[in-house]
Amino acid sequence: MNPEWTVNFKNAGFNYLSAKPSEQKEWDVGAALMVGKAIPEYTNNVDRFSKIANQLLLPWMVQAEKEPIKFFIEGYSMGSKGKVFDIAEHAGMLKFFLFHYGIEFEVVPPTVIKKFATGKGNANKEAMHRAFVAETGVDLMTTMFPGRTRVSSPVSDIVDSYYIAKYGVYSCGASVVIDPMVLKEHVTKG
Repeated sequence: MNPEWTVNFKNAGFNYLSAKPSEQKEWDVGAALMVGKAIPEYTNNVDRFSKIANQLLLPWMVQAEKEPIKFFIEGYSMGSKGKVFDIAEHAGMLKFFLFHYGIEFEVVPPTVIKKFATGKGNANKEAMHRAFVAETGVDLMTTMFPGRTRVSSPVSDIVDSYYIAKYGVYSCGASVVIDPMVLKEHVTKG
């Protein structure tokens, strides 16, 4: 990986899937591209997970033929609730496709990403969002969902993916600069 690469929110692209029509649109939040799309129609969970994985990977398979690429995937949270088996099955299918297509990937524990972003490995969604706002100057909650009071999906997922990408660039040898005063500010507030 090129050591000159950096992760900058204003030059990044974010795509996510949502079952909620109100979240299926392009957002003007200071990013080069942020698009919410509908989850593809499916007949069962295997079909669903396969379609989602293929939709995510197709653009990258072409890129992987030209130069080596590496995916960074958030690992499982040990305190997860809800459809944890569905999450595990989907992550397993995604990893299978990456392996099958010869695309390198690394699974990063959520605590590592949280510590990288905020200085605390147990940071909650609000602390992650505060770190993101302090670093980028973009308040996704206010811009995308002004009526919401708690940080939730897709905002928390976008924030996590930003820091996973940034961690990935850093772990591959590029320098990632985090202003220590910004870090100190949201560590003490978090």
